[in-house]
This record gives sequence, C-alpha cells and structure tokens, in this order.
Amino acid sequence: MLLDEGGATADPLSPEAPIVFAFSPLVGSPLTTSAKFAVVSKSPLTDRINDSLASSGFAIAGKRCGCDAIVIVGRAAGPSVLIIDDGRVRLESVEELRGAACQVTEAALKARLGAGYQIASIGPAGENAVRYATISHDGRHAGRGGSGAVLGSKNIKAIALRGTQRPEWAHPRELTEYSRNLSKRSFGPATAKYRELGTATNLLTFNRLGALPTDREQPLADVDQHLREDGVLGGEVLVERGTGDAAGRADVGDADAVEAARREQLRRRREDLLAPR
Repeated sequence: MLLDEGGATADPLSPEAPIVFAFSPLVGSPLTTSAKFAVVSKSPLTDRINDSLASSGFAIAGKRCGCDAIVIVGRAAGPSVLIIDDGRVRLESVEELRGAACQVTEAALKARLGAGYQIASIGPAGENAVRYATISHDGRHAGRGGSGAVLGSKNIKAIALRGTQRPEWAHPRELTEYSRNLSKRSFGPATAKYRELGTATNLLTFNRLGALPTDREQPLADVDQHLREDGVLGGEVLVERGTGDAAGRADVGDADAVEAARREQLRRRREDLLAPR
C-alpha cells in the first residue's frame, strides 16, 4: 500500500507522502501479543522505508472499525483529529490542542468525543517535525524512525477510532485452543525479562552492539561503566531490606534473590542515568 501511494520516492514530510496504520489479520483474536499495529512510512530520519510497532487497544479499535489498514495522504489545513466511528470517517479541527502533550490530547479528545474511543496522538515533537518523534497511545509508542513527524507534517494531531464490528475466524475453536497453549508457553523463563522490564531490558545488549542512535551514534559506554561500578553487571548486589535505609548484601548462593535484586537495581539505575538533565 505504501509503495502504491508513492511512498518510496516522496519526501517523507511532504503532503504526498503516505503513512499507513496496519492491523494484522489476527488483531482481535485471543492470541497472545496479537493486539499490535504497525505504522509504516518513509522515515524522515533515515530516508528509508520504516515501520514502527506498538501493542495496545488502538489496534483492536482499528479492527472493530472494519479496517485492515488506514492510509493517510495529504495535509489538513490546521491541527486536526481524524475520526473513524464504525467505518464513518470525518476530520475535525483541534486548534486548541496545538502544542499539547500526548496525555493531554488523549484526555481532551475522550472528553470531547465521548466514551469508547481509542486515540493515538503526537506531541510537540511531532508537530515540529522532530525526525525521531513518536506516535503515542495510552503511554505506548510507535517509536522508530520518526513516524510522529510524518503524521505531524499532515497536521494530524490525533486519530480517534471506535467500532462495534468483530472479526470472524474460519476455525474459532481451534484458534482458541492454540491461543491457550501459546499463552501457557509464553510465561516461561525465556520471556521473564520482557514481562518485568519490557523491551528496554535489551538496552545494554544493544549498547554493546553499537546499535543505539544516542549522542550522535556514540555507544553509551558510560552507562555500562556506571552499572558495573554499582555492581549491577557483575559482583555483589545490594538488596534493600526493611522500610528504612538499611541495606544488606544478597547471599551469592541464593541465585533467585541475586537475580531479582540485579534486575531491580538495573532498572532503577538505568532510569536515573537516562533521565533528562
């Protein structure tokens, strides 16, 4: 769809450049992790075809609107919300939300439009074509490649979806049974890190691979070094105990306690190191 609309050749921030919100055939099914949507466009950051993914109720709302995908081309006259209500499409001005953060935008539109809408939005970064701006829904982000800037270039501040349609499956009983089995398998130790910290748990691995576009593509060596100095990446691990400031060291023979403490300390230290200054 993106290529059919000329997405490979258009300037990614031009009115002619398409942006696609795609919902997989399994969105709305009981399958674990199926509630995903992909935002596909030409990236203003890399000038390449880009996709960014997010998991949330926005994907399910898209399917319930009767949409397998939403393709947006052109540019609105001013900041606008694209509304799809059970397949009916309209555009409304949201000039009063110019410059608003995503949380503010979502709350204001839910109050304005009424119950049942799932809303994806951009903040000031997307409005001002920051080339790594994200698209947010309920605190989750389609964050790769600057799709927020592409949506902002079209003066689309938000997309609001609501619908009553439900997907149908060729073999619903078999799908339900497969979903149960997959859910059981997905709660094993191999996925524990994602349940506890999310995909951010891969930060250190990506850093060691030099894959983080941070500080003008320089590795976050200082983050690794700080974490080692704090004992998070090796050696002793501090474990907080009680309700005061007292702390003790975990018994190195207690592997579960050490690992749990390491993960918690890593999470706290990472947040501190990467927080805006």
